This record gives sequence, structure tokens and C-alpha cells, in this order.
Amino acid sequence: MTSENEELKKERIAYRDQYQQARDEMEYARGGLTDHKLLERIDVLTNEKSVLSKRLTEQINQLNTLSAAAEDFQAENRQLRKMAGVPDNYGIDLNKIKLHDKDKIEDYKSLIKVLQDDNYNLEKERANLKHHIKQQCMIYNKEYQSDQKYKELTPD
Repeated sequence: MTSENEELKKERIAYRDQYQQARDEMEYARGGLTDHKLLERIDVLTNEKSVLSKRLTEQINQLNTLSAAAEDFQAENRQLRKMAGVPDNYGIDLNKIKLHDKDKIEDYKSLIKVLQDDNYNLEKERANLKHHIKQQCMIYNKEYQSDQKYKELTPD
């Protein structure tokens, strides 16, 4: 009997260890969350899913609207081509147009740079001329103070 009791105790200890190990694994799988927290998390995820589903539906509707508008543009384009006598297979290379536009932009940028440099040089020359006029005015005021002809000249 003692050996049977010992075997039962060993079995009971083994089952208890297995039970504890299973609980530990379950707790680890839950991330330490309780059933209440898991239910809250499920509710949050369900709400997020419904919000995302609504957004997806809205975007699909918007895509359908834009697709219909594109089809309308294509139909109008076909009609205008027929009215103008332009064949349907006559295409315009958009890459050439974009490249041409980029070239124009680069030309304008270089022209702006040149104009800015010219403006800077002209401002510098204007400041030098203004300074020169002030110097001349001071010289004339000292030399010709009695002369009525230069009385209106002031250093300012």
C-alpha cells in the first residue's frame, strides 16, 4: 500500500506540475492579461475593425466615383477627337511635354539668378553713386558757401 500511495503522490505531483505548466503557458500566451482585459481588448479591436471597414467602404465609393469621372473624360475625349478629326491612336508623348516643362523651369531659374545678380550690382552701383553725390555736395558746400547757385545742395 505504501508503494501505491507513493505512486499516487508522484502521479498527483506530476499532474499538478503539468497543470501549473499549462496555466503558465496560458498566462504567457495571454500576455499576462485577465479575461476581463481580453474582452476589453476584443471590444477595442472590433470597434477599430468597424471604423476601418467604414473607411474602406468610403474609399471604395470614392474610387468608383473617380472611375466613373475618368470614363466620362475618356468618352468626351473620344467625341472631341472625332469632332476635330484626330485619330484615336494619335498620342501625345507626355514625357516630352514634362521634359520640355522642366527645361523651361530650369531656364527660368537661371534667368532669375542672372536678374538677381544684375539687381544686386545695380543696387551696389546706386549706393556708390549716392555716396559720391553726398561727397560732392559736401565739397561744394565747403568751397562755394557764398555762391547762390549751390545753396540748395545739402549732404542729405
